[in-house]
This record gives sequence, C-alpha cells and structure tokens, in this order.
Amino acid sequence: MGKENFSSPGVQSWYGNIAKMRVISRILETPGKKTIFDYGAGAGGGWPGTLAQHPEIQLVAYEPSPSSNSLRQRTPQAVILGAEELAGDSVGADFIVSFSVFEHVYDRAAYLANARRHLADGGTFFLNYDDAHFRKSLDLNRPRSWFGDLREYTKNAGAGIWPHLGMIGRYQSRVVREDADAMVAAAGFATVSVRYENIVSFKRLSKHVPKHGQAEFSALWLATEDSLNSEHQHSGSLHYGDEIILWREMGSRTLELQAL
Repeated sequence: MGKENFSSPGVQSWYGNIAKMRVISRILETPGKKTIFDYGAGAGGGWPGTLAQHPEIQLVAYEPSPSSNSLRQRTPQAVILGAEELAGDSVGADFIVSFSVFEHVYDRAAYLANARRHLADGGTFFLNYDDAHFRKSLDLNRPRSWFGDLREYTKNAGAGIWPHLGMIGRYQSRVVREDADAMVAAAGFATVSVRYENIVSFKRLSKHVPKHGQAEFSALWLATEDSLNSEHQHSGSLHYGDEIILWREMGSRTLELQAL
C-alpha cells in the first residue's frame, strides 16, 4: 500500500474508478518532473484536473478515435500523438498508463511493442484492462437499459468481423489472463505486480456518495481491495477468462510492468 492521498484534487478528478485513482496517486508520489504517456486517452479522463494541480507533468497522449477532438480541447497543454508520431521516435516516458484500452485493441502484440519502445529505461507501464463490456445481461426491471446492453452484445459478437469491414473502432473482445500474461512477456516486460480492482458494488455505491465523503470512501475502497489482493488471490475454476476468484467481482485487472 502506498501513500495515496485521495483528498488531493489531482487524484479526486479520477473519482469513481479506484484503479485509476490508485495509479495516478502512485505516479504523483514520485518527486520531480515526469513524462506520462497515456496510451489510449479517450476524451482525457481526469487529466484536466490533475494537470491543473501538477505542472511538473508533461502529458503525451495517443487517441485514434474521434474522442481526440475532445482530448485536445480539454488538455491543450498535452502533446497529442497521431499514428505517424506513434511509429516515430520514443517518447521516453517515465510512466505509461493504459486504462480500459487493451480490450479494444485488435493487434495487441503491436500495441505492447509500441509501449515497450516508448517507455524510458527504468520506467513503469501500468496496463489496466476491464471486463465490463462482456458481463452484460438484460435487467427486466429496467427496459431502458436494454438497448445499450444489446448494442454491447452486438459489438462482442462481431469482434472477428469489424476489422475486416474497416470498422476497427467497433472492435472489443475479452482479454484472457493467460493470453495477456504471455503477450506481456513476449513484448519484453517483467511483471512487478498484479491487482484485481473495482469491486462492482463499491463502484456502484461511489456514484451516490456526497462530495464531502468521497475521499474517505475512496480510502476505504482501496483498503478493502488491498486486503483482498493480499490475502485472496486464490485460484478457482476458470471464469470470464481468468481463474483468480477475485475476477468474479472485480472485473478490472492492472499489471505493473517494467522493461527487461
């Protein structure tokens, strides 16, 4: 367990996802200037709040989807990479973060190879992937949610088709633990630690905690997951592509990696 300060505005801007809050807090603990490469930044997440509090951070971000327009508007101080820049010289990042991106990547080996190239010697790569897109079920009491759940089911069912139709943006498929670990090793990374995160009930409850209680709630959430990861990474039957029992209720897995 680190020295997480969840009352910090730079960390609170990621509230509601303890995996992201923990990683950002870990990074902010390190002194001095630092280059962070957000590899699949989407619309920018909590970066505007973090960067406003931490001018020592140089943010480099890659986002190939239309979300890049929002990313540029929300984080004008960031360096935004396109495909050509991604294939160019190394960013030399002190930290690379990949939050809930890997499950949307079609060529995962190439993705990891690029991450390896852009990481500075001694740097850390936080590779986080999520399983929520693949755990959808129709709630008969909430018919308004059916459209979204069925849309997710369609995306998943067409995973092998979308890239061949030129619709790579629709691609998403479950990350199987055994495959992920093998690809990470093949890309030249050593795994420092593995955590299962974002207990479903805590994540849902976080949406209803009043603002003045969010830092305390986040600390409790982290402490609970610290204990579970420390004491209960037991193997069971294979479930959702992972045999570790925590995966049943904590559908977010984060690998802390360093280059070999």
